[in-house]
Amino acid sequence: MSGLDIPEGTKIKKVMAGGEKTLQIIMDLLGKKPFNGYVLVKLEIENEVITSYLLLENSEPKCGVREVLSKNEKSPEKMVRRVYAGENTIDDIKQDSYDENASIEIHSVVDIKDIIERYTKEEKGDEEGPQMDSEARKDSRRIGLFWGGKDDEESLEREVLGEKLRNWESRGYEVSGLKEILSKDYKDVKAAFDRFEGDVTILEEMAAEIEILTLAGFEKEVRNLKEKLKDPSQIPNIRAQIEAMEHEASKMETETKPEDMDRRRVCIVCGFPLNDDVKCPRCGALSVRKKAEKTGDEDIELLSGRCYLIEEEKLNRSLSFFIAMLNKGYKGFCITRTHPKYLNVKKGLKDASIVWLTDRESATEATISPSLERIIYEIGDFLKKEEKGCVVLDGIEYLVSNNSFDPVLRFIRRIIDDISEGESILLVAVGPHTLKEQELKILEREMELITYEDNT
Repeated sequence: MSGLDIPEGTKIKKVMAGGEKTLQIIMDLLGKKPFNGYVLVKLEIENEVITSYLLLENSEPKCGVREVLSKNEKSPEKMVRRVYAGENTIDDIKQDSYDENASIEIHSVVDIKDIIERYTKEEKGDEEGPQMDSEARKDSRRIGLFWGGKDDEESLEREVLGEKLRNWESRGYEVSGLKEILSKDYKDVKAAFDRFEGDVTILEEMAAEIEILTLAGFEKEVRNLKEKLKDPSQIPNIRAQIEAMEHEASKMETETKPEDMDRRRVCIVCGFPLNDDVKCPRCGALSVRKKAEKTGDEDIELLSGRCYLIEEEKLNRSLSFFIAMLNKGYKGFCITRTHPKYLNVKKGLKDASIVWLTDRESATEATISPSLERIIYEIGDFLKKEEKGCVVLDGIEYLVSNNSFDPVLRFIRRIIDDISEGESILLVAVGPHTLKEQELKILEREMELITYEDNT
């Protein structure tokens, strides 16, 4: 088992076998577009299990992290765990990749800087086990050494827990309580770590919740809450304050006059009446909520360098906007979950590039897998070639189901940044009931919103 606490990120599905040229082929592929992530190399040889991470920033190798589990020659029933990190470790990882028994994976959308910082700090003590020989010390810097055996498996488990603790501490979490119990009975320690891990997940979810409350006018309260988000003992207090703010926001929305709710526009984030404003005077969100009358699109002008979230059950309004922009001279690129044969028959789409978002192969249609890094590359390539382009991205819920929400959110933010620097337009289509309410509201905050009460 590996004790390295490195996030999985977005895994590119294909697992490649090792070989003398495999890693070079991968590096050439990733070098075509700035890539942030790692190449994972796994290798089992004789009495050793090796797990290595080649960390890449903007497609350039920054350092390596390499874990070696091996049997002790003098005591075969025991295992030795060594962890190495640093730039010199890169050469060892390359050598591992040359073995045809190695398996190689690519993982993207990972905070590489955080991993590099955690694994390249000052060398940790080596109180346990023998010293490294001089040749090994030349090759890489050992940051951990551990003894264990089949009759003492909990020792290796404790090392894994220690790695998790160091990770949480580097991220700013309050871990003093865990440090105090490390030497106690293993079952109690494991239970405490499991509870803490669950609490970290809860705190991360709360962080997303309170970002939404910022938009509802609770800026000061949210600032105070953020100071508590690294201490699991504060979870009950944080939850109580969140519920109080949500109740207050709901009360404000309920008190909005019915005649105001019938106005032409209302803020989709906090429900405040907008009248003829596009920007909400209460929460500052850019929101456009319109009733669909016939087409309902005539008086909505899409602006270059802007990104729009279109909430609709079917890909109708998005295509209407898409065709309108094509008629104005924009070049079109559409990534959709709908099979292109059902779109190409629509007037005006024949000159646009239509790509089917699927993990299947097609003999008749251009396809793209739900790999976020691949989609970013294709959209970026299109934007470089076209001065004024219109991009439609359909199938957000499909991307979330394959990658989880947080990586998809970071992926969308990268595209938004690219769009905002040019003259192109992004249209993101999403079914309002296909995502969690919290996730949908976060997306609404990132883009200008167009939603319809009737999607006929």
